[in-house]
Amino acid sequence: MEEIKIDCYLFPECASEEPLRINMNSALTAEKIKVNVGFHRIDNDEAAGLGLSGSPSVFINSTFGNGLVMQKLVYPFDFTKK
Repeated sequence: MEEIKIDCYLFPECASEEPLRINMNSALTAEKIKVNVGFHRIDNDEAAGLGLSGSPSVFINSTFGNGLVMQKLVYPFDFTKK
């Protein structure tokens, strides 16, 4: 099986980091999925350069660079559930 890589791009002031970390850990643990997860702090200029418009932005198996391929994770999640 190909290694799964998740990259999370966050602005320094992003209030969603803690819930994101908790929920990702819970989901990956529950599904027994091992992945390489990276959390990246970026500023507005870096976000614009990557084509990102919000924080957090979460990508699975994506590559940035000349052959930009983004697979943005868009998942409706209720952060009020525990």
